[in-house]
Amino acid sequence: MISVVAGIVVIFLPLQSIGILVLFAGILLIVTGIMAAITALMLGRTPKAATRA
Repeated sequence: MISVVAGIVVIFLPLQSIGILVLFAGILLIVTGIMAAITALMLGRTPKAATRA
């Protein structure tokens, strides 16, 4: 049902829909980039040497 309403909105308001989709895609790419950078930093750290007690 939501997809039908979204389709109708895209048909009647194409310019505003394009703007919102571009904004959403940009935010999604920024979040994905930040998550990838955090993952790279976490995986790039050398593990601490284990000490025997």
